[in-house]
Amino acid sequence: MTELYGWTGKILRVDLTKGEVSTVDTSKYVPKYIGGLGIGHRIAWEEIPKGTGAFDPENKLILMVGPLTGTPAPSSGRAEACGISPQSFPEQYSTSGVGGWFPARLKYAGFDGIILQGKAPYPSYVWIHDGEVEIKPANGLWGLGTFDTQIELKKIYGDDLDTLCIGPAGENKCRIATMNSNTSNALGAGGFGGVAGSKNLKAICISGGTHKVRIAHPEELLKIRSEISPQPMKNPLAAADLQGFWFSKDYPNSPYKWRRKFCSHSCLGSCGFWEFKDVPGLTRPGMLSGQVGCRGVGFVQFQHEKERPLGFRGGFEANMLCDQYGLNQIEIVYGMAKWLVMG
Repeated sequence: MTELYGWTGKILRVDLTKGEVSTVDTSKYVPKYIGGLGIGHRIAWEEIPKGTGAFDPENKLILMVGPLTGTPAPSSGRAEACGISPQSFPEQYSTSGVGGWFPARLKYAGFDGIILQGKAPYPSYVWIHDGEVEIKPANGLWGLGTFDTQIELKKIYGDDLDTLCIGPAGENKCRIATMNSNTSNALGAGGFGGVAGSKNLKAICISGGTHKVRIAHPEELLKIRSEISPQPMKNPLAAADLQGFWFSKDYPNSPYKWRRKFCSHSCLGSCGFWEFKDVPGLTRPGMLSGQVGCRGVGFVQFQHEKERPLGFRGGFEANMLCDQYGLNQIEIVYGMAKWLVMG
């Protein structure tokens, strides 16, 4: 196996049908193909048969990280999913990205990606610990939302755990189902949660992680990072105004507890990502807590509640329900909701 900077040298292959795991040498693809996405494209080209449907066992769910993932490189803590997408019509090859801490943790576990193939005979999840991999039955997890799934897995393996999982939407092969990690990080587009559900795959969880990502010139990398963002959190309320979707200046007026959050490993904190606590529910009793960012802002665009019937609380609760069920909020907010209103 060739020694590579920025890569671990191994891609994990999980055959859910046979219950077997193996590895592929990353140097088979590097440096010919650029980044994790380039490798994912090549694997899909080689291994997904022509005419494969999104929910066919022959479809593969390919998760890849890049050479910068797991390093201090700015905004590098992401992974890409590749495969035949059920969200598009007709079904076709597509990709989707996810942030959070799962991508970097995969690298620290010793893998540059995961190729998930076949279909498990019963609901299952994949557990990765310091390079060791097991396929386990998802007893007691199937049917749970993404938040509850992560809570239950942490009861088994401890808090030092990062998980990418599906909710009831993915289990029922919903075409806009997501795979979620932490709270508001997700493979949001493409319907890959439905692909995981079609494979009886509830979750991939990673604990531990002692592998170090080798950097050829670490001092230069740190210097470049500091030049890009010498004080990334100097003004924690400075958020990007992405097409008017962010209203961070109004959040300090919220009557609910809130704080700024980093969205993922190596995040520079330059966009809007917020954690709220003890928000009274509108459709159910009790208090809600969770994070809002990126795809959730369409629900939560902050308005004083007297100006809108549901106000902030309604949007926040809708955001949390979509994450719990594992649904693509972009499709609901900017597609279905407007269509229903106009209809």
